[in-house]
Amino acid sequence: MEMSLYQMPPSVLQKIQEYPVLKTILPVAEDISDPNHWRTLEFYLTPDVIAQVKEDIPSILAAGESGYFELGNIWYLLHWYLTGDSDKFMRLQYLVQHTNDSHLLLVNALSGGILIDEGLLTDCQYFNAEIVVELAQGLTKISEEDFYQRWNQLPPPLENSLVYDWYTQIEGEDMQDFQALFLELVDYYEEAAEDGNAILRWDSWL
Repeated sequence: MEMSLYQMPPSVLQKIQEYPVLKTILPVAEDISDPNHWRTLEFYLTPDVIAQVKEDIPSILAAGESGYFELGNIWYLLHWYLTGDSDKFMRLQYLVQHTNDSHLLLVNALSGGILIDEGLLTDCQYFNAEIVVELAQGLTKISEEDFYQRWNQLPPPLENSLVYDWYTQIEGEDMQDFQALFLELVDYYEEAAEDGNAILRWDSWL
């Protein structure tokens, strides 16, 4: 499963909640952001939906074009680094908490969320603006920790988990790239929190 994040104003999120099919234009926003290309919207939306949301289309496309953060399938390793979890994923029941034994801060910034739409090959969930603030604060605290010390304090992923191959193969420059990606994620959430934005999570098995 691959994951993408979309940062957006609460008003845009509300419109997607009202018309879940609007999520389908987020991944292609860059291709159809020019009004001259809006005719291609009919490949994704019915004429009735287009008529209902016409005034909102520019802000929805802006979320898909400039509010976009691609994680691919390395999100599994990021999720482990943030939570220490390698098998529960979407079943974790907290947003931010400390472990009882090591007192590590755990932030469920990728696998949580409120379901908007669930399909055979894609799922769509969101964090509202208030939750984004809470998650951003937790991520900021983790970013202030020693990266490698935290890595070594977390429980190793289960050998049969989707995280394990990432965990065993990453080293050297790849580890530095992963650390940079983590800091990009922190910046992304901090920016969303400062702007009062929500974050929509798109999961795809395509």
